[in-house]
Parts: sequence; structure tokens; C-alpha cells
Amino acid sequence: MIAQASYPGDPRIRREAEALEKAGCEIDVLCRPSGSQAKVEKFGNVTAYRITKAPSQENILKWIYYSSLFLIKSFWKIQFLYLKRRYNVIHVHNLPDFLVFAATFQKLLRVPVILDLHDLSVELFRSKWQNKKGTFLLSVIRVIEYFSCKFANHIITTSEGFAQRLISRGVPKEKITIIYNTPVSKHFYFNDCRKFSIINSNAVLLYHGTVSRRFGLDIAIKALPLIHKHVPGTRLIVFGKYEKRYKEELKRISQELNVDKYVELNDVIPIDKVLKEINLADFGLVPYVENEFMNLALSTKGFEYATAGLPVIASSLDPMKKIFDVNSVAYITPSDFNDLASKVVHLCKEPTIRKQMSINANDAIKGISWGLMEKRIYNLVNILVK
Repeated sequence: MIAQASYPGDPRIRREAEALEKAGCEIDVLCRPSGSQAKVEKFGNVTAYRITKAPSQENILKWIYYSSLFLIKSFWKIQFLYLKRRYNVIHVHNLPDFLVFAATFQKLLRVPVILDLHDLSVELFRSKWQNKKGTFLLSVIRVIEYFSCKFANHIITTSEGFAQRLISRGVPKEKITIIYNTPVSKHFYFNDCRKFSIINSNAVLLYHGTVSRRFGLDIAIKALPLIHKHVPGTRLIVFGKYEKRYKEELKRISQELNVDKYVELNDVIPIDKVLKEINLADFGLVPYVENEFMNLALSTKGFEYATAGLPVIASSLDPMKKIFDVNSVAYITPSDFNDLASKVVHLCKEPTIRKQMSINANDAIKGISWGLMEKRIYNLVNILVK
């Protein structure tokens, strides 16, 4: 596996590697370090080789530079390792898409190459950077995506919306497999002991994961003063990886609204500690904004909340609605903090509805559980090897 991400910090890469390991595979992961991690570290039959530091997510030019450096180092590292390991499959995770070309030599030797598109670069770029950098970079990204998908033997992606968009751009349907970001049962499981009662004060709203503008945390903060009129002391607790400028904006908004003591902006926590925080919360928030990218992407945290039995309040976007109906998730109008506040207050007074929502959402996710995704990814690898 090749991924410009941390291992085992990235949950998707870890899930997929451990699924293949469980099926008897040995996996080498070329990745980047996080903090003071060792350059080489073994996790059973998974070995992480950490080859260069993380790029900035704030500056597109620095991101391109470090991504290109990661590509070059990955190319040479895989040549060295291939002399000893003779890989059966090369599995490359985006972003960026062009990392797939690190396996050029192996592709010439007929080693199958998988490109795992966690996100679609074109739509993500349009949502994050296009207004600042214009259309030239977007054209380059389109070309890179086209040739990256053409180069790969098979494409994995994370949602039906992403798959349909790739098909519309000429990728054959039979070349695409959807592997949903559903959680592993050893880290997330239903809490049968959760108490559902009327909440008159001190409700806990939880969000964990990436924190940037498209995920809508400012909407949650703006809702707090309205919630406090009916449920005083309600807190918003965040565990995340922050876009620096957006984090400063969240602090400013909370101070201006005089709710800063009710907003906790914590650092990201390991995946095996998230369940504890979920079990201490009353609601899981997925307040995504509505744009081209978010109308295609599926929420990993929404899956995790549903699996653990935490009632979910989410923006009414098609990807979530295709998995969870209105009896499973409380949907709000995207970017409407009044609607978010109204839903929180209503559900605080309706414990029976909250309990049934948690049961319904947990039932809905069983059809795409990680146990099924494990079989799907192993069958794909097995077919490619054969």
C-alpha cells in the first residue's frame, strides 16, 4: 500500500490493511510519519515504512511540492522493497491521484494496481481552492485523475455518488468497487446500556474527524445560544484535525456569541478511544454544508455514531439519505443553525424517539457492515492476483 497519510492513524487504510492481514496477506505500507513515529514499525504482518513528512493542507503549492516529493520517494522505495518482496498487488490511496504512478515499473511487470479514491480530487478542489487559484489547476487535476484511473487495473471508492461521477467521466462501471467507510466492530459496537431520558440541561453534542469549513461546525456553534434557551449548559465537544484558519474562526464565533466555555476544540484522538467519547455524548453531529463535493461524499462519523447507537443529527444530503431514512437520522436543512437548534431541543424532550432512531440507524448500517466490506476487498484482491 502507498498512502500519503499516517499509519495506523488513518482509519480507512488501517481497516483495509487489517482486513487483508486477517485473510492471510502480508502488507507493506509506504506512508508518512505522525509525530515521533519510527521510520519502520511492524504491526503483526503489516509493516509501515514512513518516508516523508505531511504536506500543508492550507497552501496548495506546498501541498503539490510535498506530494511530488512523496511520489518520488515512494517510487524508489518500492523498487528497493520489490527486489525482496515481489508484491502480488500494489494498492495506492489518494490524495493525490498521481501517487498511482509510483507503481509504474511494477505495472510493466504485470503486477495489478488498485487506486483507492477516498475522495474525488476534482470536486474536492472545486470546494476548497478553485476560487483562489482559478481554473488552470482544475484542468490539470482533471487530466491527472483521468490518466490515474486509466493506469489502475481497478478503482475503489467510498460512495455511490463518487462511483456514478467516475462513470460519467468514462471509467467503466465494472472497474469500480465501492468499499464503504463503515467501522470495525472491535472499535465500534452498539451500546445496549445507553440511558434515554428527558434532557433538561447539559446536553452533549459530539463531532470528531476533519474540521474544515465544508463540515459545518460553525453552524453548530451558532445554534448553541438558541439551544441554551431551552436546554441550558449544552456543550459542543470536538475531537479533530483542524484547518488552522477555520479553527481560529470557530474560536472567534464562540467568543462573539459568548458560548466559548461550552465549546471544546480538542485534538484528534486515536480510533480506539472514540467509542468512549461517543458513549458520553447525547447526539452525534454531521452538519455538512451543501456543495458539489459534500453532495457526493458519505460521512464516516455518521456510520460510527449509528453503529454505537448514538442519535445522529445530520444535514439533509443525498448520500446520507440513501443509507438512513428519516426515522433513523434527524435531518436538518444544510447551514441552517435555527433548524439544528430546533432539532436538538425537540429530541432532548423526546427520549422515546431518540431511542428508536438509534435502533433504526443501527439496523440500517448492518447491510453495509465492515464484515461485508472485508469480504469485498479480499475478493477483489484475490481476483486481481489470479
